[in-house]
Order: sequence, then C-alpha cells, then structure tokens
Amino acid sequence: MLTQTIFISNPTGIHARPAALIVNCAKKFTSLIHLAHGDKVVSIKSVINILSLGLEFNDQITLSVDGQDEQEALTALVELFASFVQH
Repeated sequence: MLTQTIFISNPTGIHARPAALIVNCAKKFTSLIHLAHGDKVVSIKSVINILSLGLEFNDQITLSVDGQDEQEALTALVELFASFVQH
C-alpha cells in the first residue's frame, strides 16, 4: 500500500468537473484507491463519494492506493490533482 498527503490546489475546490476527472483516472487502474479527509475515507471511483468530502482550496487529503498497479495509479492521481491549479 502506498499513501501520499497532498493539498487541494484548485482555488474553487473539488467540484463536479474535477471529481469526474479523478474518477475517470482512478478507473484506469485495478488497485483499490481511497481518499481521506478528516475522519472520512471514501473510494474515489465514485463522483458522489468525492463530492461528499466537500473538498475546498488548501484542504489536506491523503491518497491511499493498494494493488498491483499502485505506483502507477498514485503517480497519475498526484499529477492530476496538481494540474487542477490551472482550472
């Protein structure tokens, strides 16, 4: 299992559009992928799950990835979250 803590860099937080991009990215991998914020932990293969976290600018989150392609999944997701600063 790999984990990485990141901060939400999108000034408007994580709303429907970025949540859909996250789900599309996550579904490319077979690993189990979870996102933790505060005391909540959700699977990121569902837009509703991601939106339920109410992620805002500068929130700290932890990505956890467990599976055969965990390194590739974690790298892709960290890069995706970093790209949201431009949206």
